[in-house]
Amino acid sequence: MAEETTTGNEETSEESQEDENQDIWEQQQMRKAVKIIKGRNIDLSHSSEFQTVKKFDTSISFPPVNLEIIKKQLNSRLTLLQDTHRSHQREYEKYVEDVKSSKNTIQNLENSSNQALNFKFYKSMKIYVDNLIDCLNEKIINIQEIESSMHALLLKQAMTFMKRRQDELKHESTYLQQLSRKAETSTNGSLAIDEKTQWILEEIESRRAQRRQARALSGNCDHQEGTSSDDELSSADMADFQKSQGDILQDHKKIFEDVHDDFCNIQNILLKFQQWREKFPDSYYEAFIGLCIPKLLNPLIRVQLIDWNPLKFDSIGLKQMPWFTSIEKFIDNSMEDSKKEDSSDKKILSAVINKTIIPRLTDFVEFIWDPLSTSQTTSLIAHCRMILEEHSTCENEVSKGKQDLLKSIVSRMKKAIEDDVYIPLYPKSAVENKTSPHSKFQERQFWSALKIAAYLPEKWFENSAMRTSISQLENFIQFLLQSAHKLSRSEFRDEVKEIILILVKIRALNQAESFIEEYHLDHLKPVINQV
Repeated sequence: MAEETTTGNEETSEESQEDENQDIWEQQQMRKAVKIIKGRNIDLSHSSEFQTVKKFDTSISFPPVNLEIIKKQLNSRLTLLQDTHRSHQREYEKYVEDVKSSKNTIQNLENSSNQALNFKFYKSMKIYVDNLIDCLNEKIINIQEIESSMHALLLKQAMTFMKRRQDELKHESTYLQQLSRKAETSTNGSLAIDEKTQWILEEIESRRAQRRQARALSGNCDHQEGTSSDDELSSADMADFQKSQGDILQDHKKIFEDVHDDFCNIQNILLKFQQWREKFPDSYYEAFIGLCIPKLLNPLIRVQLIDWNPLKFDSIGLKQMPWFTSIEKFIDNSMEDSKKEDSSDKKILSAVINKTIIPRLTDFVEFIWDPLSTSQTTSLIAHCRMILEEHSTCENEVSKGKQDLLKSIVSRMKKAIEDDVYIPLYPKSAVENKTSPHSKFQERQFWSALKIAAYLPEKWFENSAMRTSISQLENFIQFLLQSAHKLSRSEFRDEVKEIILILVKIRALNQAESFIEEYHLDHLKPVINQV
């Protein structure tokens, strides 16, 4: 019983202990809740009091102000802001660099496609130039052959004219000499001449009559016998010449008949280079294309010149030729500074004239030109003046081609004076009658020589100590003096001064002085003294 009682008491004691612990825990939780509520009330009351004081209580005192502390705080704040600004600035610069890098990347990507196009253009241009050069190299042989054929034809015609003139001059002079001597006469008292001489004299007079008729129809009354060209061909000779010329021109048309216009048309070729100049001017000028174009166009220009005869009175001017206008247009469209003296494009036309036109003109002067032909000389002067005066890249430029041309002109004139100038001297009785054949022949030969004298090179007479003219002009001078004597004894004394001027020009000063003293023409002495 004691054990059971003890066990029962223990169980009761445990239960009471648990109840007590439960009560303690509940009391603790209640105290915590009370503390939380009180704390909240205190915070609310404090906050309300703080706000009230902040807004309305002006009696509260503040601690004293220390400027050093404020300055230090402001400096600290400024340093912080500066550091922040620098950080932002570095970040901004980074963003700018990123944008720039992105743009460069975009540009490079875009240029990568343009470079492909540029490469394609340069490649196509190289192929085009190679094909053009191959084409011209292949055709240059045909061009040279046709040039030679045309040159031979014109040379043959020129030699025909020269031989005919010399033969006619020989026969007419011989006939007049025989007539003056009257060595051989027929039964009726006339001079007996052979059939060939008779036929030649009739041919001479027939051509003169035709020229007189043509001048009368044109209204040209101011004409002196001997100044005409005398370059008419007979109908048979003209037909042969035209046939030969036509055959050559037919071959001329066939030169580029199998070639596309891009490789034989000068305008199309220049258009290709103009596209290069407009798209890539730097590479165009760095390659000195302006210096290459004249050489490239040389064969094509020569083709256009095959039918060009600068000695024909109706020959086309260079400025009217297609190649000339095409080059002028190409130069006008140039983007290069026109004020630059070394502008390669601006010199293209002058280079073409110096390298292509002048050599061809020189060939005409040396082998085909007849200085005694008025029509040929007039046409030649017009072309030479345009080339030598109007188309020179600079005022003091005298190219080798131009020097050769001038030397050829002087040489050909000198040869004409030596071979063709002939002024016969007849007795006074034979030339007093102006209608006599002697007087007419002498008059024609005088005017024929005079139209050479008007263009004699001054270089022949530059020697200041020279008082007598060159020996080749001796007969010409004697005829001038003979004419001056006649005029001095007639009513045409004023024309004597013109003859004196001609004597002075050709440096026949001794003869001119003697004549002036003989006829007491003191008013003409200043003409000589000015030399």
